[in-house]
Amino acid sequence: MFDFLCARSIRHWSGFREKSDDPLCRFPREVLQNITGRLSQKTLCTLTCVSRAWHVVIIPELYNTISITKEVQTRRFLNLLSNPSRAEQLLYYVRKLELASLSEQHILPLARTCPSLVEFSVASPIGEDLVPQLQAFENIRKISLHLTISKWPPLSMGGLDAKITRLSLHARQVKEWVRLLPKLPCIEGLNIACPPSFTTCADDKFSFSELEIIHERFPHLCSLGMDGVCLQGDIPEHVSPCFTLQSLTFVPGGGSLQWGNYFARKYTNLETLNVSRSLTGDDHAQIETIPLALSCRKLKYLSMNLHPDVYRTFLGLLQEMSSPLTSVCLDSSWDDPSAFSILHGFQKTLSAVSIRVDSGAPLDKLMEYLTRCPSLVNLHLDCRRTPVSVDWLLNQLPHLERLSIIGSNVGVSKTYLAGNKYLSLKHLSMEGEDIEDAVYCFLSAMCPRLSSLYCTYRNPREESRHLCYLNPGLKSLYVHYIQYTENCPADSCFGPKRGPMFKLVRTDSSGPMQKASRATESLSIEDDVRWYCDGMDVTERFRRPTRLGHSKKKSEEKDIEHRDRHNHATVLIRCHYVERIQLNSLTLYN
Repeated sequence: MFDFLCARSIRHWSGFREKSDDPLCRFPREVLQNITGRLSQKTLCTLTCVSRAWHVVIIPELYNTISITKEVQTRRFLNLLSNPSRAEQLLYYVRKLELASLSEQHILPLARTCPSLVEFSVASPIGEDLVPQLQAFENIRKISLHLTISKWPPLSMGGLDAKITRLSLHARQVKEWVRLLPKLPCIEGLNIACPPSFTTCADDKFSFSELEIIHERFPHLCSLGMDGVCLQGDIPEHVSPCFTLQSLTFVPGGGSLQWGNYFARKYTNLETLNVSRSLTGDDHAQIETIPLALSCRKLKYLSMNLHPDVYRTFLGLLQEMSSPLTSVCLDSSWDDPSAFSILHGFQKTLSAVSIRVDSGAPLDKLMEYLTRCPSLVNLHLDCRRTPVSVDWLLNQLPHLERLSIIGSNVGVSKTYLAGNKYLSLKHLSMEGEDIEDAVYCFLSAMCPRLSSLYCTYRNPREESRHLCYLNPGLKSLYVHYIQYTENCPADSCFGPKRGPMFKLVRTDSSGPMQKASRATESLSIEDDVRWYCDGMDVTERFRRPTRLGHSKKKSEEKDIEHRDRHNHATVLIRCHYVERIQLNSLTLYN
């Protein structure tokens, strides 16, 4: 939606029918809104130009939410504010806005051009001195900020105390800023990150009493994240349980002690738990996690990047308490096949599993336990030292909706049955040193309802690859191709150590490029071919001379093409007009 905003000038659509002639104007607005929720963004953008009724209904929906997570796009968006007449008519409809960064000079122009904004989020850290200026957004109700605290006295929210709902803090001098922290009753999410040198000073360590103060300041906290926080000291005699907290993410700083006992007493309603090892190791992890596990009777999602023995112990305790675990992430390598038996206790509730398998553990043993999980629809399998056959895996788990595979090689077996179609699969991600071309033939025939396809080649054996998926339901395609070469000619036309050549062929008969005008109706299918390399469109280098005339001779064109293709691997991609295609760092929109 951001690209649509930047590309189009606002004007009156002369092609609209008169209101009295537009049959869609007879439909209630609610009916049209219900229809828009079932259409693709590409279709919605087209409909805004063909009917006044659609335009009135769709424009507010399209621009209700704008999320810009990349710095370059954020700068482009903020540059629009210098020419408000071009975009202010559309920005009026923006209700939710997420930006990668924000500077002081853009706050007032943004507030002026987005008067209807009610939710605002900034991902990159900003100074606390900018916070009071956010009052310029008169209708704002929810603000998510990432603050770098560097100045004292206390942090001032400038009257925004009741509007900030999510807060990320990056700070030192804990004992000082915790005492000065204002009461923010609407905070639902809090993240605290501490720098690597955090443990060098006694004032840079958290005590459990200071954590109690934080909960007192944020009485409605639902999500808490602590990265590199060193928790030390004695646990207070009286610990008031925090019944509102449902999600906890904790990466302990070096020397953290007794956090398991404190969390067990403080957080009794956890549904999501993420615990990772500290930079100094996890010598105390098992001691700390056992009491925590005994308090997680309602836990649904678990992710632990700890020693496998610690993880097994934790899962065993959850199994004894019959915790309703629906999603589990096993980040540590499991080299003992019997360890998979721990999944047996959750086979009735598990719907999502993420697991990393060591090369010594056979996949068929893992499948024995996963096939007993009737609700399993989401699987992430990381076995990067083992080859994986997509058809074999889907045959074992035919009801998967999302599948992510990382293997040494991704291919298909020679025995898959042509009659087995996997209609549930909507999202597929594959990563390997190589992905065989036959995989895409299998997917085209057996997985006709894919909406997103992600392919990562780490170091393919062949100089060229052919990716062909012609089913029209595909909406997003991501191809990341990395090839390591020892010798690359320095006089290559693109320079040494360049990426592959992507040849993109789009064959949808209803695609915009197929609708030739009378002057170009004789153009062939070759005109649907585009070449890309290193983030650039290099199609003109490979265009053949036509009867309209070109300055280069045909032999010269062949020489250039041969030289360029010789120095680059070639990836041929055949698909319909997919809404979003990413080729390494290059993003293409239909």
